[in-house]
Amino acid sequence: MKRRLGAEMNENYKFMLTVIETKRKLLGMSKAELARRMDMDSVTLGTMLRGQRIIYADEALRLCVHLDISPTDLMSPELRNHYYSLWGNEI
Repeated sequence: MKRRLGAEMNENYKFMLTVIETKRKLLGMSKAELARRMDMDSVTLGTMLRGQRIIYADEALRLCVHLDISPTDLMSPELRNHYYSLWGNEI
């Protein structure tokens, strides 16, 4: 069953999508090119980037590789602070 995010998308997920889209545009990479590099259907990638389909962990990591970003860059400042307070060190 596919899970649709829509109105229930939280702020951390919105932050992640913004980081991905900002970096993709900064690199001048089309969605079609990113999908090709990820070996993914461009329609599937489009639904992910619009928040209509969840991004699985392996897909998030592949996005990081192809956009040259760290996985921690996908974490909102609030989420980073939360984990910092739990682990006592910066991630």
